[in-house]
Amino acid sequence: MTTFTNNVPYLVVTFPLSPIQLTGAPCSVATPVAQNLESISLFPLHKDFRVGPWRLNSLLLAEVHIAQDSVIALTYLNQTSEYGSGQTPEAALCDLVSSLGEYREALESRRDRLGLSAIGDLAVLENLIARVTTQ
Repeated sequence: MTTFTNNVPYLVVTFPLSPIQLTGAPCSVATPVAQNLESISLFPLHKDFRVGPWRLNSLLLAEVHIAQDSVIALTYLNQTSEYGSGQTPEAALCDLVSSLGEYREALESRRDRLGLSAIGDLAVLENLIARVTTQ
């Protein structure tokens, strides 16, 4: 277990992206060959976490993927995923929260024309994130 700069614990799993042979009946499968290492961290963003005009209404679990040249924060909604990127894990997580808020607003603006998957995403986002009004 490791801690982030704000002392919140998170889990780090590091693995080489090299071929792994999976053997079983009736065939065996090998993973693709890659040339670098990637670190994946599971990071909880707590209720009331704020980025700009956005505030989380509930806990959000994000995957933070750290590669040699980029950091991506990823979370899963109903049937889609949303991501944020940055030069640091903190920047990627903040970008993720902003992306979720912007996605919520985009879905709300066309609520009457959404398909089932998008309606499910909107329901998740309405419970997850809100725009904070300044007074």
